Amino acid sequence: MGYINAGTYPLFAGIILATLIIIYVIVKFTEGHRRIPIIYTRTGREEKSYFPIRINQAGMIPIIFAVSIVTFPAILGQILANTSGEQTKSIGTFLLQHFSIQNPSWFFIGVYFTLVLAFSFFYVSITFDTDKVAESIQKRGGYIPGIRPGIETANYLQKVSNHLNLFGGSFLAFIAVLPYILSKIMGQSIDFIISASG
Repeated sequence: MGYINAGTYPLFAGIILATLIIIYVIVKFTEGHRRIPIIYTRTGREEKSYFPIRINQAGMIPIIFAVSIVTFPAILGQILANTSGEQTKSIGTFLLQHFSIQNPSWFFIGVYFTLVLAFSFFYVSITFDTDKVAESIQKRGGYIPGIRPGIETANYLQKVSNHLNLFGGSFLAFIAVLPYILSKIMGQSIDFIISASG
């Protein structure tokens, strides 16, 4: 508690407030989905239903895949940096400078963001088969208003899924790199304060 004094109360309260807001946004994002209206024609009457497509369709899987790949260059860099060859040493130094998870560069942050987004699309493309969903809807006598059953329904679901995944994957990637962005900003701010006071 010695680090908290009257001068740091506003900063401390701001950090707590920002943390609570981020947690709230993440929870809402995780639970968010788009409901696709479906009409089933049974026994001569129409029944309305919905097919939900989650905004975050891939969950946390893209982050796990991205971390396993983006940390590999740093491990390789440590091995190469301890070799005797000058060229391999320089390659190892380059990898350590740009892919260090302890002191991440903007290049590292950009690669990490891109990998999370790419794995979001990759994972959803494997797990969400729009052709099977469209076929299942058609077999049960259902259709999406304004969309023909079959291929058109599959294409429509794919289009909606891609749009949601672009937003959801980008948001997930932003949440993944946010700690690194904040550490870079805070580090630069501290360096600026030190240089200005000196």
